[in-house]
Amino acid sequence: MVTISPKAGATPGAPHLLYLHGGGYVMDIVAVHWNTVMELCEALGASATVPIYPLAPESKAKDVLAKMRSLYLELAERYGADNITVMGDSAGGGMTLALAQLIKAEAGPLPGSLVLYSPWLDATGTAEEQAAIEKRDRMLAVNGLMACGDRYRGDLSLDDPRISPLFGDLEDLPPIAIFSGTSDILLVDGRRLAAKLTEEGMPKHAYHEYDGMFHVWMLFPIPEGKRARAETVEFIRGHRKAA
Repeated sequence: MVTISPKAGATPGAPHLLYLHGGGYVMDIVAVHWNTVMELCEALGASATVPIYPLAPESKAKDVLAKMRSLYLELAERYGADNITVMGDSAGGGMTLALAQLIKAEAGPLPGSLVLYSPWLDATGTAEEQAAIEKRDRMLAVNGLMACGDRYRGDLSLDDPRISPLFGDLEDLPPIAIFSGTSDILLVDGRRLAAKLTEEGMPKHAYHEYDGMFHVWMLFPIPEGKRARAETVEFIRGHRKAA
């Protein structure tokens, strides 16, 4: 676990970020993750916790989520749940939503907001629209995602909400920001989640879809990435329960 703060120190009362990195549950954190978290901390005056969580196939979903649950509850005790934004990219975005669902099911203290970058929310690989998008996606393939999901799931089915939180309970969750790109096969996951969140009784959400953007472009030093990070800062500031 690594804790990050701005060079000048965290601003009193600023949010705390819990960032869950992507990588299909099988790959470790990389430079663009660190750069993104540090930039968000500087912009928000925030501190952040970045867990180097155990990877599949040696570690499975139940164990990883249990560790993230324990870490989140420690952070909620230290910083106040309302002050925390849980966020992640790709598999980390899926883990973010699954963790929030787990905390809610236990009637635990929910974070102030969630941010999902190109989230992987359905590990079943059954969304028909992905085949057409796959032709222009130069980063991901459906078969590759399914292989990663199979290594991570352990004894859970691929449609279990702990693996595929798109199929879990979404009511009464914190406000959710979703960022998706149209050249990413995970576009269909972001769109389906956003559609569900428009139904009555669902939490507030902001859905950002960028035309032509690839998987996790929000992490890269390009104009679209900078814009997405600025929108992230605005969302976090605008949905702080303690503000």
